[in-house]
Amino acid sequence: MNRLIKKTFLFLFIFIIVSFVSFILLNEKPNFSINYYQPNLSKRFLSKINEFENFISINDTINLFLGSSQIETGIDPTLFGGQWFSFSNDEQNIYNSYIFLS
Repeated sequence: MNRLIKKTFLFLFIFIIVSFVSFILLNEKPNFSINYYQPNLSKRFLSKINEFENFISINDTINLFLGSSQIETGIDPTLFGGQWFSFSNDEQNIYNSYIFLS
């Protein structure tokens, strides 16, 4: 049993070292800051934010549709009334929704 634990730890150690070295070698400019790995906000997402801010200034209360391109093309918010806004686009991901809601 002791031998199994030693071999398991040795395997994990070598695996972590090889993964880390291959990560550095495969990236031209390895960047270890957290902002580097967060997705960039698209121009479409930024324009949706402007549309939403204009929509908020017009309406006192609002209802939102969040989601991907399936929600954008599948649901017409005007059918539900004037206080519904679709904040979905073809590049929507969970991080964009998180930024929008926070």
